[in-house]
Amino acid sequence: MNGGTTAVLWTIGHSTRPIQMLIELLQQAGIGLLADVRRHPSSRRHPQFAREALAASLQAADIEYHWFPELGFDF
Repeated sequence: MNGGTTAVLWTIGHSTRPIQMLIELLQQAGIGLLADVRRHPSSRRHPQFAREALAASLQAADIEYHWFPELGFDF
């Protein structure tokens, strides 16, 4: 990075947490942008983590959401 600035990359998995718990963890760490690297961001079991629902919840909490499907992979 320029000028001695260090970039920090945090990772987190949503697991089976309630959406509010994920948001609280992000806020406690001072995270202002979540980069979703899942190829297929959807979940039947945990619909709060589907792309549209997650983006809306994060926006309401003042956290940016960006989806990067090209960084994901298929299992």
